[in-house]
Amino acid sequence: MANVHRMGSRTKQKNGFNQWLIYVEFIYSQKYRENTLAFSLVETAPNRYHHHTRTPHHKILQIVDCPTITPSVLMQLKIKQLQKQKQEQKLAEATSTTHTKVSAAHIRLQKDITELELPQTIKIDFPNPANLFQFNIAIRPSEGYYKSGTFRFTVDIGENFPIDPPRIKCTQKIYHPNIDLEGNVCLNILREDWSPVLSLNSVLLGLNFLFLEPNPNDPLNKDAANMLVKNNPVFTRNVRLAMKGLYFDGEQYDRVV
Repeated sequence: MANVHRMGSRTKQKNGFNQWLIYVEFIYSQKYRENTLAFSLVETAPNRYHHHTRTPHHKILQIVDCPTITPSVLMQLKIKQLQKQKQEQKLAEATSTTHTKVSAAHIRLQKDITELELPQTIKIDFPNPANLFQFNIAIRPSEGYYKSGTFRFTVDIGENFPIDPPRIKCTQKIYHPNIDLEGNVCLNILREDWSPVLSLNSVLLGLNFLFLEPNPNDPLNKDAANMLVKNNPVFTRNVRLAMKGLYFDGEQYDRVV
Protein backbone atom coordinates (compact mmCIF):
# COMPACT_ATOMS: atom_id res chain seq x y z
CA MET A 1 0.00 0.00 0.00
CA ALA A 2 1.38 3.42 -0.90
CA ASN A 3 2.48 5.87 1.81
CA VAL A 4 0.89 9.29 1.40
CA HIS A 5 2.59 12.49 2.65
CA ARG A 6 0.33 15.55 2.61
CA MET A 7 1.89 18.96 2.01
CA GLY A 8 0.87 21.91 4.11
CA SER A 9 -0.08 24.38 1.40
CA ARG A 10 -3.66 24.40 0.08
CA THR A 11 -5.39 26.62 -2.42
CA LYS A 12 -8.98 27.65 -1.60
CA GLN A 13 -11.59 29.19 -3.84
CA LYS A 14 -14.98 30.14 -2.41
CA ASN A 15 -18.05 29.64 -4.57
CA GLY A 16 -21.36 30.25 -2.79
CA PHE A 17 -21.82 27.63 -0.10
CA ASN A 18 -19.10 25.30 -1.50
CA GLN A 19 -15.32 25.50 -1.33
CA TRP A 20 -12.97 24.06 -3.90
CA LEU A 21 -9.67 22.88 -2.43
CA ILE A 22 -6.59 21.56 -4.12
CA TYR A 23 -4.60 19.09 -2.08
CA VAL A 24 -1.03 18.57 -3.23
CA GLU A 25 0.18 15.12 -2.33
CA PHE A 26 3.44 13.26 -2.72
CA ILE A 27 2.67 9.58 -3.19
CA TYR A 28 5.57 7.24 -2.48
CA SER A 29 4.97 3.95 -4.26
CA GLN A 30 6.36 0.82 -2.59
CA LYS A 31 6.05 -1.07 -5.90
CA TYR A 32 7.93 1.35 -8.14
CA ARG A 33 9.79 3.28 -5.40
CA GLU A 34 9.42 6.63 -7.06
CA ASN A 35 7.83 9.91 -6.10
CA THR A 36 4.78 11.01 -8.09
CA LEU A 37 3.18 14.41 -7.82
CA ALA A 38 -0.62 14.22 -7.91
CA PHE A 39 -3.54 16.39 -6.96
CA SER A 40 -7.21 15.87 -6.20
CA LEU A 41 -10.14 18.15 -6.90
CA VAL A 42 -12.44 17.92 -3.88
CA GLU A 43 -15.75 19.48 -2.87
CA THR A 44 -16.42 20.36 0.77
CA ALA A 45 -19.34 21.67 2.74
CA PRO A 46 -18.46 24.79 4.80
CA ASN A 47 -17.87 24.41 8.55
CA ARG A 48 -17.95 20.58 8.45
CA TYR A 49 -14.72 18.99 9.69
CA HIS A 50 -13.59 15.57 10.89
CA HIS A 51 -13.93 15.46 14.68
CA HIS A 52 -10.43 13.90 15.18
CA THR A 53 -8.20 15.40 12.50
CA ARG A 54 -10.11 18.71 12.09
CA THR A 55 -9.76 18.27 8.30
CA PRO A 56 -12.77 18.94 6.05
CA HIS A 57 -15.04 16.09 5.01
CA HIS A 58 -14.74 15.89 1.24
CA LYS A 59 -15.79 13.97 -1.84
CA ILE A 60 -13.00 13.32 -4.35
CA LEU A 61 -14.19 14.14 -7.84
CA GLN A 62 -11.10 13.28 -9.88
CA ILE A 63 -7.39 12.46 -9.46
CA VAL A 64 -4.83 13.11 -12.19
CA ASP A 65 -1.04 13.24 -12.37
CA CYS A 66 0.20 16.79 -12.88
CA PRO A 67 3.51 18.50 -12.15
CA THR A 68 2.02 21.98 -11.80
CA ILE A 69 -1.27 23.27 -10.42
CA THR A 70 -2.55 26.26 -12.34
CA PRO A 71 -5.93 27.99 -12.71
CA SER A 72 -6.16 26.67 -16.28
CA VAL A 73 -5.76 23.08 -15.05
CA LEU A 74 -8.48 23.63 -12.48
CA MET A 75 -10.76 25.06 -15.17
CA GLN A 76 -10.12 22.07 -17.47
CA LEU A 77 -11.05 19.68 -14.70
CA LYS A 78 -14.27 21.54 -13.97
CA ILE A 79 -15.18 21.60 -17.68
CA LYS A 80 -14.46 17.88 -18.01
CA GLN A 81 -16.64 17.11 -15.00
CA LEU A 82 -19.52 19.19 -16.40
CA GLN A 83 -19.25 17.44 -19.78
CA LYS A 84 -19.39 14.05 -18.06
CA GLN A 85 -22.47 15.09 -16.09
CA LYS A 86 -24.21 16.26 -19.30
CA GLN A 87 -23.43 12.96 -21.05
CA GLU A 88 -24.82 10.98 -18.12
CA GLN A 89 -27.94 13.14 -18.10
CA LYS A 90 -28.54 12.61 -21.85
CA LEU A 91 -28.07 8.85 -21.46
CA ALA A 92 -30.53 8.77 -18.56
CA GLU A 93 -33.11 10.78 -20.55
CA ALA A 94 -32.75 8.51 -23.61
CA THR A 95 -33.14 5.38 -21.46
CA SER A 96 -36.16 6.86 -19.72
CA THR A 97 -37.81 7.72 -23.07
CA THR A 98 -37.26 4.18 -24.43
CA HIS A 99 -38.72 2.60 -21.32
CA THR A 100 -41.73 4.91 -21.55
CA LYS A 101 -42.43 3.88 -25.16
CA VAL A 102 -42.11 0.17 -24.37
CA SER A 103 -44.33 0.50 -21.32
CA ALA A 104 -46.99 2.41 -23.26
CA ALA A 105 -47.00 -0.20 -26.04
CA HIS A 106 -47.15 -3.03 -23.52
CA ILE A 107 -50.05 -1.46 -21.63
CA ARG A 108 -52.01 -0.85 -24.83
CA LEU A 109 -51.29 -4.36 -26.11
CA GLN A 110 -52.43 -5.93 -22.84
CA LYS A 111 -55.65 -3.95 -23.09
CA ASP A 112 -56.25 -5.05 -26.70
CA ILE A 113 -55.61 -8.71 -25.89
CA THR A 114 -57.92 -8.58 -22.87
CA GLU A 115 -60.71 -7.11 -25.00
CA LEU A 116 -60.42 -9.61 -27.89
CA GLU A 117 -63.78 -10.91 -29.10
CA LEU A 118 -62.92 -13.34 -31.87
CA PRO A 119 -65.10 -15.87 -33.69
CA GLN A 120 -64.41 -19.58 -33.38
CA THR A 121 -62.70 -19.46 -36.77
CA ILE A 122 -59.73 -17.50 -35.33
CA LYS A 123 -57.28 -19.05 -32.86
CA ILE A 124 -54.45 -17.19 -31.16
CA ASP A 125 -51.32 -18.75 -29.65
CA PHE A 126 -48.45 -17.25 -27.62
CA PRO A 127 -45.31 -19.45 -27.96
CA ASN A 128 -43.73 -17.44 -25.15
CA PRO A 129 -46.43 -16.31 -22.67
CA ALA A 130 -44.03 -13.71 -21.27
CA ASN A 131 -43.76 -12.02 -24.68
CA LEU A 132 -47.02 -10.47 -25.85
CA PHE A 133 -45.34 -8.72 -28.77
CA GLN A 134 -44.98 -11.86 -30.89
CA PHE A 135 -47.67 -14.48 -31.36
CA ASN A 136 -49.30 -16.73 -33.94
CA ILE A 137 -52.83 -16.90 -35.28
CA ALA A 138 -54.67 -19.54 -37.27
CA ILE A 139 -57.75 -18.82 -39.38
CA ARG A 140 -60.07 -21.66 -40.39
CA PRO A 141 -62.92 -20.25 -42.52
CA SER A 142 -66.30 -21.92 -42.13
CA GLU A 143 -67.57 -20.68 -45.51
CA GLY A 144 -66.44 -19.20 -48.82
CA TYR A 145 -63.67 -20.15 -51.22
CA TYR A 146 -61.26 -21.12 -48.45
CA LYS A 147 -63.64 -23.18 -46.30
CA SER A 148 -61.98 -25.94 -44.22
CA GLY A 149 -58.45 -24.65 -44.78
CA THR A 150 -56.21 -23.63 -41.87
CA PHE A 151 -54.15 -20.54 -42.63
CA ARG A 152 -51.35 -19.59 -40.24
CA PHE A 153 -49.84 -16.18 -39.60
CA THR A 154 -47.19 -14.61 -37.40
CA VAL A 155 -47.97 -11.30 -35.71
CA ASP A 156 -45.17 -8.96 -34.65
CA ILE A 157 -46.01 -5.89 -32.56
CA GLY A 158 -43.39 -3.13 -32.53
CA GLU A 159 -42.36 -0.93 -29.61
CA ASN A 160 -44.08 2.02 -31.30
CA PHE A 161 -47.51 0.36 -31.20
CA PRO A 162 -50.20 1.69 -31.60
CA ILE A 163 -48.60 4.50 -33.60
CA ASP A 164 -47.36 1.81 -36.00
CA PRO A 165 -49.61 -1.09 -37.07
CA PRO A 166 -48.88 -4.76 -36.34
CA ARG A 167 -46.74 -6.65 -38.86
CA ILE A 168 -48.51 -9.77 -40.09
CA LYS A 169 -47.18 -12.46 -42.41
CA CYS A 170 -48.57 -15.75 -43.68
CA THR A 171 -46.25 -18.69 -43.00
CA GLN A 172 -47.62 -20.78 -45.90
CA LYS A 173 -47.54 -20.41 -49.66
CA ILE A 174 -51.21 -20.00 -50.57
CA TYR A 175 -53.26 -18.89 -53.57
CA HIS A 176 -55.00 -15.64 -52.60
CA PRO A 177 -55.47 -12.26 -54.36
CA ASN A 178 -54.46 -10.30 -51.25
CA ILE A 179 -51.56 -12.49 -50.04
CA ASP A 180 -48.50 -12.94 -52.23
CA LEU A 181 -46.40 -16.09 -52.52
CA GLU A 182 -43.94 -14.76 -49.91
CA GLY A 183 -46.69 -14.38 -47.32
CA ASN A 184 -47.05 -10.60 -47.39
CA VAL A 185 -50.57 -9.43 -46.61
CA CYS A 186 -52.44 -6.61 -48.35
CA LEU A 187 -54.97 -5.27 -45.86
CA ASN A 188 -55.80 -1.57 -45.93
CA ILE A 189 -55.95 -1.17 -42.14
CA LEU A 190 -52.39 -2.48 -41.92
CA ARG A 191 -51.19 0.26 -44.26
CA GLU A 192 -52.65 3.64 -45.27
CA ASP A 193 -55.87 3.25 -43.29
CA TRP A 194 -54.17 2.34 -40.03
CA SER A 195 -55.02 4.53 -37.03
CA PRO A 196 -53.96 4.24 -33.36
CA VAL A 197 -57.64 4.04 -32.43
CA LEU A 198 -57.92 0.71 -34.25
CA SER A 199 -57.55 -2.32 -32.01
CA LEU A 200 -55.91 -5.68 -32.45
CA ASN A 201 -59.40 -7.16 -32.57
CA SER A 202 -60.18 -5.02 -35.65
CA VAL A 203 -57.01 -6.21 -37.40
CA LEU A 204 -57.72 -9.90 -36.83
CA LEU A 205 -61.33 -9.56 -37.94
CA GLY A 206 -60.16 -7.74 -41.07
CA LEU A 207 -57.70 -10.53 -41.83
CA ASN A 208 -60.43 -13.12 -41.33
CA PHE A 209 -62.68 -11.19 -43.74
CA LEU A 210 -60.08 -11.55 -46.53
CA PHE A 211 -60.85 -15.27 -46.61
CA LEU A 212 -64.59 -14.66 -46.75
CA GLU A 213 -64.46 -11.87 -49.33
CA PRO A 214 -61.13 -11.64 -51.25
CA ASN A 215 -60.59 -8.15 -52.65
CA PRO A 216 -59.48 -8.15 -56.32
CA ASN A 217 -59.27 -4.33 -56.38
CA ASP A 218 -56.22 -4.16 -54.10
CA PRO A 219 -54.22 -7.29 -54.95
CA LEU A 220 -50.73 -8.56 -54.19
CA ASN A 221 -51.23 -11.66 -56.34
CA LYS A 222 -52.49 -10.05 -59.55
CA ASP A 223 -52.90 -13.35 -61.41
CA ALA A 224 -55.22 -14.66 -58.72
CA ALA A 225 -57.12 -11.35 -58.66
CA ASN A 226 -57.60 -11.37 -62.44
CA MET A 227 -58.82 -14.96 -62.33
CA LEU A 228 -61.29 -14.11 -59.55
CA VAL A 229 -62.80 -11.33 -61.71
CA LYS A 230 -62.61 -12.87 -65.18
CA ASN A 231 -63.02 -16.59 -64.59
CA ASN A 232 -64.51 -17.43 -61.21
CA PRO A 233 -64.83 -21.21 -61.82
CA VAL A 234 -61.10 -21.46 -62.61
CA PHE A 235 -60.28 -19.31 -59.58
CA THR A 236 -62.31 -21.66 -57.38
CA ARG A 237 -60.52 -24.67 -58.85
CA ASN A 238 -57.10 -23.09 -58.30
CA VAL A 239 -57.92 -22.34 -54.66
CA ARG A 240 -58.88 -25.98 -54.04
CA LEU A 241 -55.74 -27.27 -55.79
CA ALA A 242 -53.51 -24.93 -53.81
CA MET A 243 -55.17 -25.86 -50.51
CA LYS A 244 -54.36 -29.52 -51.23
CA GLY A 245 -50.70 -28.63 -51.67
CA LEU A 246 -50.58 -29.34 -55.39
CA TYR A 247 -48.40 -27.89 -58.14
CA PHE A 248 -49.88 -25.74 -60.92
CA ASP A 249 -48.94 -22.73 -63.04
CA GLY A 250 -45.29 -23.16 -62.08
CA GLU A 251 -45.84 -22.97 -58.31
CA GLN A 252 -45.84 -25.55 -55.53
CA TYR A 253 -48.30 -24.62 -52.78
CA ASP A 254 -48.46 -25.67 -49.13
CA ARG A 255 -51.15 -28.08 -48.01
CA VAL A 256 -53.59 -26.38 -45.62
CA VAL A 257 -56.38 -28.98 -45.40
